[in-house]
Amino acid sequence: MSKSAVIYKRTSSNKNCGEGKDSGIRQDKTCTDYANNNGYNISHTFYDEGVSGSTNVYERPAFIDLLLHCDRNNIQHIIVEKIDRFCRDVLVQEIALKQINRDGLVLISATNGNVDETIESKLVRQVMGAFAEYEARATATRLRVARERKAEKNKQDGITTISGGGKCGGRPSYSELQPELVKEAKRLRRINPKTKKQRSYDKVAELLSDMGYTNQRGNKFNAMTIKNICNQKVR
Repeated sequence: MSKSAVIYKRTSSNKNCGEGKDSGIRQDKTCTDYANNNGYNISHTFYDEGVSGSTNVYERPAFIDLLLHCDRNNIQHIIVEKIDRFCRDVLVQEIALKQINRDGLVLISATNGNVDETIESKLVRQVMGAFAEYEARATATRLRVARERKAEKNKQDGITTISGGGKCGGRPSYSELQPELVKEAKRLRRINPKTKKQRSYDKVAELLSDMGYTNQRGNKFNAMTIKNICNQKVR
């Protein structure tokens, strides 16, 4: 049973197009011979004349017409003379292949067969995979550096975590939500100028509770939280 396909031809220079030029004729014969020998029925032929092989396939007039034709007629197979007739730049070629594959299309080289099986395609996929992995790690590192920089800046500004480290995410600090709580905690924790004594964090928590300052559950703050609150700065 024959399968429907289209032929795609491309020539970079207009000098190689038109009457008396064999580029288009050669491409057509190679693709037609391949189709006849492999059970493909050619529905239509599309020809981008004077279009560079490095041009994005989605910016080529004939190739856009090809995509519309394939979509309207439920055709999946595109036959080209050689892979560089589709794209000459290997990286552009691989990106374009991924794009048309997402559209459900299959590119076939009349010279090399299924493009997905070529050595060049496999090599580029490996390179792109390695690059994607590198980019992911680089992004993770950049985010980590940004978080640490923000945490350091917040620590200097008194925006800290319960453990006293600089805060760079999560819920807002008490200095942001309840600046009056921070002020009262600092006041109660202040050293008495006469006795030179200082209240414990637990005692400060007890006094704050008597004043109505409690945690989200309505309970007295623990000593560690009070220590963190006292280390925060109120703007």
